[in-house]
Amino acid sequence: MSEKPHIDWSTGGSGRDFGSYRSEDEFLHGKPESSDPTVSETWLYMWYVPEAKIGAWAYVWVHPNLDVLTSGITVYRGRKRTHLDAELMDFRAFLPASIVREGTDGGKDVRFPNSLRLRATDEPGSVHLTYADPDRSNFVDVNFVPASPPIVRANDHHFDQVLRTEGHMVLDGREYAVSGHGLRDRSWGEARPEHRYPIPPFTWMTGTFARAGISWHLCAYDDPQLKPDWLGRMETPEKIFREGWLYRDGEAFRLRSASQVTRRDPDTLAPLTAQVVLVDTLGRQYRIDGTVEASVPWSNWPNMSAQVCMARWELDGETGWGDLQEFQSPDYIRAMSTASR
Repeated sequence: MSEKPHIDWSTGGSGRDFGSYRSEDEFLHGKPESSDPTVSETWLYMWYVPEAKIGAWAYVWVHPNLDVLTSGITVYRGRKRTHLDAELMDFRAFLPASIVREGTDGGKDVRFPNSLRLRATDEPGSVHLTYADPDRSNFVDVNFVPASPPIVRANDHHFDQVLRTEGHMVLDGREYAVSGHGLRDRSWGEARPEHRYPIPPFTWMTGTFARAGISWHLCAYDDPQLKPDWLGRMETPEKIFREGWLYRDGEAFRLRSASQVTRRDPDTLAPLTAQVVLVDTLGRQYRIDGTVEASVPWSNWPNMSAQVCMARWELDGETGWGDLQEFQSPDYIRAMSTASR
């Protein structure tokens, strides 16, 4: 495969299983070492109301070299053809990064112009999230508390953390209780170029099985041996499995290998189902089947489309919940559009 733009912020890097957590990495760092304008810092919180087929996330994205902030909140119920059909979609694309940098209480309490507020405590992962839009009868009040320690990528520029979620939301005047598991995703110090990536869908998955005490995370392309929809229409990436971990019995394990294939709606290309096989560093195998219960498309930047989904996962007779998110490139969308004519 020729040298082309490729996604590289998802890899662990150094050969270690995990990096080291530092409390200062919770907050906006100083000036990056690199002058690249795409260097990014992000904070992502995810939560669900499975019985109502509701997925939700709040996202904060800073470009420190540009001193620009993008931030907002999304709550979606069922399958959406456009992000503007979400029950709650309130993002602001161009804000001053000083909103995050100058948050009160040492950066632990940040208020955004759309009323989103994130208040952290001294315990890593404990955050109180609120939002209010009285004109549309939309309100969110969710507490996140740790269900795992921060799981740090080996390059020391990213961590994930499994969270317990408790609270409530009001959408168009109807109230929903929030009680379950979610995840937070924190990244810093790496460039995130906005190229037209010539790649098939790149899938980001996470889930929790509460009874078994198992949580997991996977970044991977479709396994070409499982005949994904793009096979024969696009080049196969050199490295299919990019990154992943599994947390069980109070311990985090790197994934030794993984395979997944996502099946998509031929019209909208939204994910519908997924089959996942994970093997951890102790050789334990996990076969997980996923069904998308809610989804919404969103473009983080114009040269891509993200499909953000709440997935119902099945493992050994237990049902769990989590995210299935896809980075879909213009090349993939054009290839599939041409194939359907």
